[in-house]
Amino acid sequence: MKKFELFLGGTFVLGRIFAVFDVALPNFLTLMSGSVLYLFYFLFSFYLLNGKTWGDIFRKATYKNAEVYQSVMSILAGIFLSAFVYGTLSIVMHWTTSRINFFTHIGFITLITLALLFGLKKEKYKKFAKQNLIRIVVVLLIGITSVILL
Repeated sequence: MKKFELFLGGTFVLGRIFAVFDVALPNFLTLMSGSVLYLFYFLFSFYLLNGKTWGDIFRKATYKNAEVYQSVMSILAGIFLSAFVYGTLSIVMHWTTSRINFFTHIGFITLITLALLFGLKKEKYKKFAKQNLIRIVVVLLIGITSVILL
């Protein structure tokens, strides 16, 4: 996982811990880090989940060497991860229809996890699938833990 992801996830958890102990600014920390994290996943999923750097965004070789499976899985995983972070954020902030969002997005995460598990069978996609499965497990743990800490 990237340092930026870990920082935002840690800030999200810190905001939830502050909320449990009734310390100042828990909703601000949670809302800002969650919003940036789901926008980050949604906008930059191709580069982030494929292990590309920021300098690779404008290079033609980035797109020429991209595998179809990795491209599709990284874009779908980014969309589903951002939707899950949004669902977690909505349930933590007590927005309307938050439980429907949260459990629907857990279903989306389950679908992408199954697709990545099929990618583990092929040697060519094993590293890609393993990295993203670890990322999904960490995001699920942060989301479910923060919902439990309500």
